[in-house]
Amino acid sequence: NFVVDIAWEKGKAKTIDITSKAGQKAVVKCYNASIGFDITDDANTPVAFNVINDNEIEFDTEAGKTYHMVANGIQMEMRVNNIADGDYYIYCEEEGKELFLAMPNENDKKVGLSEDRNASGTVWELKAVEAADYPGTANLPALETEGKLYYIINKTKGVGIRNRFGSGSQNNLAFMHPIYQFYTTQLYAIRSTGYNNTDQNRDGWYAVEDGVPTYTTTSPVYCWVIEPVNTDGISIIDAANITSANNGRIYDLSGRRILLLPNTSLPKGMYIINNKKAVVR
Repeated sequence: NFVVDIAWEKGKAKTIDITSKAGQKAVVKCYNASIGFDITDDANTPVAFNVINDNEIEFDTEAGKTYHMVANGIQMEMRVNNIADGDYYIYCEEEGKELFLAMPNENDKKVGLSEDRNASGTVWELKAVEAADYPGTANLPALETEGKLYYIINKTKGVGIRNRFGSGSQNNLAFMHPIYQFYTTQLYAIRSTGYNNTDQNRDGWYAVEDGVPTYTTTSPVYCWVIEPVNTDGISIIDAANITSANNGRIYDLSGRRILLLPNTSLPKGMYIINNKKAVVR
């Protein structure tokens, strides 16, 4: 019932033209379908669509008309380059509890988790550096050579996180972390560096399992919220109060517009809402 013409670029769909023969609902399944394409009809009028999941959408068609999907460059996962240097809480949610990354023990520098954001060792300083300024990163696939890397330094203990949640002096490659964000949930994944590929420094991702900080080498773990400690001039908003019906355009800190569906709430994190910075909790 449809004629489909796809133009490819580097293994990904660049344009998708869909001609409807019977006027039925079109269902499109492809990577990034929910955010990665602008859809218009032959009159260049934007076409409304429903999101089924991150990679699947549907929209109504009229018989004889052609619909054009053009890749807009928005990615589901994105390397983060815009976290300002400063103090942050880093936490995840597990079984309805907020678990804050911390160095809670006064006698050592082990990384742990705390349910109390005001407990000792829950504040982390993030300091960004340009990967290109460190030639040694060329041999470390986890670091790449473009974009920013972040030192994550505990404010109480004065030491940085290293691979597998170790700690120590932060001023070397083993303590630099690329950070990624997932578009739909706005949660972050924090990558370790793979400094020398030994067991203690293997390329991987920080995670939480059964209330314990852990580490995986399989795939990115998008579980972390990164929230500024100093919120002067930044609105604090309850997530339940942000809906598609009562707010204007919402953007993440990279300038990507957030498509908030009806009857859904905004995930926790930092946003630009009505042209002002806001923290959603």
